[in-house]
Amino acid sequence: MQPSTAPVAKLKKPRLLVIFALQIFVLLILLLAAWLLALSELTIYSALIGAGIFIGPNAYFSFYAFRYAGARAAPQVAQSFYRGEAGKFVLTAVMFAVSFAVMRPIDVVAVFLTYIFFMVLTWLLAWRATR
Repeated sequence: MQPSTAPVAKLKKPRLLVIFALQIFVLLILLLAAWLLALSELTIYSALIGAGIFIGPNAYFSFYAFRYAGARAAPQVAQSFYRGEAGKFVLTAVMFAVSFAVMRPIDVVAVFLTYIFFMVLTWLLAWRATR
C-alpha cells in the first residue's frame, strides 16, 4: 500500500498577538474614559487590576496551549493545553486572592466588572477571528 499523497490540512494558529493588542487597546480606552468621566482613582486602579487578573493568566495559557501543532504532536498538544489551563486557573485564583488580601482599599465591583468585561471581549474577539 502506497502512502497517501493527498494534501495535508493545516489549521492556522489563532492570532493571539492581535487579540492581546486589542485587549490592551480597549483597556487604554476604558481607562481614558473612566478618567474623563472623573471616576475615582480607586475605581480606575481597581479596573486596571481586574483587567490584569484576566489578561495575565490568559497570556500564560496562550503561551502553553499553542506551543505544539500537528497530529504527530498530539500528546504534546494535549499536555500543553492541560498545563496551560491548570496554570491559568491557579494564577487567576492567586491574583484574585492577593488583590483582595493585600490591596486596600479596593473597589470589588470594579475588579469583577472589568474581569467579566474582558472575558466577554475575548470571547467576541476569538469568535470574530475564527470567522
